[in-house]
Amino acid sequence: MLSSSIKSAVLPVLRTFVRFKSKADVSPSTQRVIGQMSALSASKKQPKVIRLSNEDLIKHKSIVNAWNLYRRRKVSRQRDQLNKQYQSIVDAMEDLKQSEPELYVWANTKQTNKKFPLQLRVPTDYPPSQPWVYNVKK
Repeated sequence: MLSSSIKSAVLPVLRTFVRFKSKADVSPSTQRVIGQMSALSASKKQPKVIRLSNEDLIKHKSIVNAWNLYRRRKVSRQRDQLNKQYQSIVDAMEDLKQSEPELYVWANTKQTNKKFPLQLRVPTDYPPSQPWVYNVKK
């Protein structure tokens, strides 16, 4: 048990360390207005604008524009590559449909109760660190 002198010294300290402010003294309508005002005041959420000289501002804008151009070109290259891959798949399926209709029907039937193996990797742009193991034994 703590003595009364220690309790009187410790209790005010414990009361000052409160995780959240109590909102009991503010009415709900005032709380709503405070919430709306804090949402509207975005100055705390945005970084301060750095003042640059005209020459540095031109350099900054040209670098940002060049970066955006690079990203747009990269995205368009990836989109074009995916479109070419998709078109080659469509062409291959058309060839299969014309040459072997039975195989085309078999290739397009949905397989029910077919589950993926546990080692299936999410498709990425990089090769796997370990090769695929076809003969997995449980």
